[in-house]
Amino acid sequence: MSQHIHLKPVSEILKNLKADAQPQWGRMSAQHMVEHLTNSVNFSNGKKLLTHNLPEDKAAKAKAFLLSERPMPRGVGANPEAELPALRHETLEKAIEELQEAVQEFETHHLNREIQYAHPAFGKLNKAEWDVFHSKHFTHHLSQFGLL
Repeated sequence: MSQHIHLKPVSEILKNLKADAQPQWGRMSAQHMVEHLTNSVNFSNGKKLLTHNLPEDKAAKAKAFLLSERPMPRGVGANPEAELPALRHETLEKAIEELQEAVQEFETHHLNREIQYAHPAFGKLNKAEWDVFHSKHFTHHLSQFGLL
């Protein structure tokens, strides 16, 4: 998956993100995008747990896409009718700090452990599968803002 990024250099990439950056598609602001990425990392580091389980047949089909070379398509999962969530932070910089902390917690949390956490669309994922998801997801959104 050479076209995708790894989580560790993300802080370097995000140094180029400006608060007033306009997305190439979608409705999220730069800060909404960063906070959205943090939410997804928090699913994978045990800080945000799902209370429902995706049926196995749906999870298997979705996981096949996840583990493929295909990138996430524009607009995937987007609901144009839904309101964007309220921002959690006063500044983009604070949101980026929270994301960096979540990424570090993800790496530390999975160190020397075999643990799975549920993703809303892909079912239970282990560390290697979360790595693939985060790579695709971050690539998708960093591309959305012209950072890749």
